[in-house]
Amino acid sequence: MSAESTIVFYGIRYEVPVERLEELETNSHPLIKKARSAGLDFYGGNFAEPDERYYLFVGKKVGILGAENVAEVMVKDQQLLEIVKVTRQKLSAAEVEGEPQLYVQWMPDAS
Repeated sequence: MSAESTIVFYGIRYEVPVERLEELETNSHPLIKKARSAGLDFYGGNFAEPDERYYLFVGKKVGILGAENVAEVMVKDQQLLEIVKVTRQKLSAAEVEGEPQLYVQWMPDAS
């Protein structure tokens, strides 16, 4: 059981088809392997309860807001610039495709 939360993540978001869900759940998805080898964060889950819409984020987890996490996330200008710079470098080196963005994504209660 989990509570509603909101992820704050800088990087690339991929939609994971249901037929590849096991790779997401077992952390064996090819993008997760690339993220690990490049020193990047990753976060995946169902972001559309009661429907199914699975996303995998690859890049830098800035924070997770919610009852089971933190109440706020604060990032100073210089920290944000460094997150962007370093994350872009790591994504490029790992040959992870896509345009990095800042995501603030709500994740409903999956119970």
